[in-house]
Amino acid sequence: MSGMNPNTLRGTTTAVYIACIASEAYDAWTSDYGRITGYEMVGSSPAMFANKVSYFFDFKGLYCEMNMTTATTTTTTTITTTTTLLLIL
Repeated sequence: MSGMNPNTLRGTTTAVYIACIASEAYDAWTSDYGRITGYEMVGSSPAMFANKVSYFFDFKGLYCEMNMTTATTTTTTTITTTTTLLLIL
């Protein structure tokens, strides 16, 4: 989306693919199990990042989150890029 106005893509079949290694917000919200109500789990979970971007910009295409907590940045990027290309083709 570099150089594009996201508002011009609103409502289109734009897909969102995100690679994530960690979420500090998720770790902070879930550190005290006695305080968890359930909303923290969905609101800050790395599994929801692509969905949140897609919803915010009203994209109608696919969205996919690659959550690789034990992988390196290079591995996560490679896997996400490969998966994205396979889904496009």
